[in-house]
Amino acid sequence: MDEDKNGKLEGGELDALAKWVFFELYDKEGTPEEIDEQKQKTTNACDKNKNGSIDKTEFEKYFKLVGNQAYAFHKARP
Repeated sequence: MDEDKNGKLEGGELDALAKWVFFELYDKEGTPEEIDEQKQKTTNACDKNKNGSIDKTEFEKYFKLVGNQAYAFHKARP
């Protein structure tokens, strides 16, 4: 996801992250509005130092959380 390899997610990379998170959590493509909302939620949850980007450490912590949530969601499905 870190397209420019600068060690953080920012700009369009945050859009890609939000799309991925939404799909993993809800097993569907989101509308532009849903993706914008997910981007805001994801950024708020990850960007602990509030600098507008998500660094590797912030992302790793969030990835574990989302992975667990996605696992629980898919496990609960019939």
